[in-house]
Amino acid sequence: MSFTASNKGGNSKTGEAIVKSNRRLRVLILSKDLSAPGGVVHFVSFLMEHLPANIEAEHLPIGRRTEGGTAIDNVVFPLVNSVSLVRKLAKNRFDCVHLNPSFNISSLLRDGLFLLVLRILRFRNVVVYFHGWSDDDARRIQRSPILLFVFKALFGRACKTLVLAARFKKSLVDMGVPSGRVQVTSTMFDGRTFRGLSAKGHNSTKELIFMSRFVREKGVYELLDGFVGVARKYPEAHLTLLGDGPERAGMEQRVAELELEGRVSFAGYLRGSEKAQLLLDADLFVFPTYYGEGCPVVLLEAMAAGLPVVTHAAGGIPDLFTDGEHGILLDSVTPELIQQAVEKLLADERLQSEIGERNRKYAWERFEAGTVTREMEQAYRHAAERC
Repeated sequence: MSFTASNKGGNSKTGEAIVKSNRRLRVLILSKDLSAPGGVVHFVSFLMEHLPANIEAEHLPIGRRTEGGTAIDNVVFPLVNSVSLVRKLAKNRFDCVHLNPSFNISSLLRDGLFLLVLRILRFRNVVVYFHGWSDDDARRIQRSPILLFVFKALFGRACKTLVLAARFKKSLVDMGVPSGRVQVTSTMFDGRTFRGLSAKGHNSTKELIFMSRFVREKGVYELLDGFVGVARKYPEAHLTLLGDGPERAGMEQRVAELELEGRVSFAGYLRGSEKAQLLLDADLFVFPTYYGEGCPVVLLEAMAAGLPVVTHAAGGIPDLFTDGEHGILLDSVTPELIQQAVEKLLADERLQSEIGERNRKYAWERFEAGTVTREMEQAYRHAAERC
């Protein structure tokens, strides 16, 4: 190795650390079933596919495969999953366990149980990656001495905690999690989905894309209401909604009420190249979320496709998105502000082109799966070798 040759007589411990850092690791990753929709599942799938050969990752599915469930289900499934975790650890030697909660009470209770099991088993080499974030639940924990004690006793002991925004890190540190154990990172998109594809040529249609799970907090109804004015001003404008979820029927009803049939299409839940091609063929990505976002994969995918973006300063979005540079960052989510932002971008094709090219370069340099996976590998090695 060139390092060894250039450091004759140097600190042998440094050389030993480098050799050690290249050793093979076995990592157990917990998340929902990989066939389920959602940004966390996408992240885990991309991660497992891009990890280097010296990281052997195994997946343990947790939770339900379908929406809904009773209160009893919410108790039973974590218990069943905990038994599965114990069996995995009893049968196999893992160097690191990777949990993927969101920062909300239900997810914290579930993954807190897993952390309790790991603590009982005296397994310390744990990476916790918070994908979503609820400010309300963070404040609730901070105000309750009991909840704060339990949180620190379980989550505060993780070797490495990854978050998607600087303000999330500050919140954890304020709760007593050691600052040195918390790292701000990003999620990723899989660049392979764009392989061999190309954007459309000139087209008179103004194609807008929304892509996410259909829940009210993603701004779906405000988007539809705002699109009425856009459709009136731009007869060639069309909105495609990618995804599915509990608000699907309500959204279809709103489209009918607003007389937008033919101007709004539901494309369903798409994966891979089919989804990538729709993004490449679009003109604008509109994502007016006020949900407890972390770093939305859909936003990164849209930017990677070279789309200007209209979005809102929810969760960790302000950490990766600059107003005016990557598109328009809404101060609040209202139909009027969405309409104004969309029309501003549609009215200036040169601005669309400049922002789109900037977004493409930015996303591929910082958020492509190969780049982010290297950061995850370092987190695993830190947990496996330094805890």
